[in-house]
Amino acid sequence: MERDRILKKIKFYKHLSLNSLCELQKSYYNDLINNEIENLKRMNTEFTLEELIKYNGSNGQKAYIAVDGVVYDISDTAVWAGGTHFGYEAGKDLTSEFNASHKKDILSDIPKVGSLRKDGGKNG
Repeated sequence: MERDRILKKIKFYKHLSLNSLCELQKSYYNDLINNEIENLKRMNTEFTLEELIKYNGSNGQKAYIAVDGVVYDISDTAVWAGGTHFGYEAGKDLTSEFNASHKKDILSDIPKVGSLRKDGGKNG
């Protein structure tokens, strides 16, 4: 779903850029297209548990959590300020904790930035 939304935005921005007579507007829409392409690339990122822990929200880092194999960017989510939420820390797979206290639709507006490797990225 997220991928489809991004692709629609890219298509829309391309349409606006092609139909714009103003070079400044074209440049603006092309910047928006490039941002969405970067979002699309991030969605294809695969994280190991060791990589995910780097995104704990401390010291200016982004804050990511994994739920059901999907990695979400919760950096701009107020309830996760500083990378913590009710004693839980960002940078981890919080699937069981999340599923015990939330419905899935609460994540529908949170940006997806990738997926958690099936083996969790553990050696062996």
